[in-house]
Amino acid sequence: MPGVIPDEGELQMLAIATGVHAPEALAVRLYVNDRVPALADTVADYAEMSTHGYAPKLVPVGAWTGAPATPGTNTPAKAVAALLSFLFPTPSGPPTDVYGYFLEGADSHRLWGAERFGDGPYRVLGTAGDQIDVTPTLKLRTGYP
Repeated sequence: MPGVIPDEGELQMLAIATGVHAPEALAVRLYVNDRVPALADTVADYAEMSTHGYAPKLVPVGAWTGAPATPGTNTPAKAVAALLSFLFPTPSGPPTDVYGYFLEGADSHRLWGAERFGDGPYRVLGTAGDQIDVTPTLKLRTGYP
């Protein structure tokens, strides 16, 4: 499924673009509740993973690559960060289903975006060596025909 930039994420982007707020790094966090991202979402709508040695990843300011929209099509402009690998070295507890990831402003703690895995959920079995790879992406249009 395409990622969603919620209302508060759009507002934060506009505040940074217009100089009201300084740019901020984004924390990439995995979520474990069976949720489909929506425009009205906030960070509180997502249950972050907390088992199996999980730790969020940080994408620093300036670590994104932009790609323009394709002229004459309905494809969105987007920003993409490098692939992040979440490794689960610590077996602990029962298997955990991971439904997607969300992006939280490191300073503002606002929800910049969320994406549910199109082929998920991914199951972390609780054995050393489990891994989930994420390529953080922000698209300016969240829904299109």
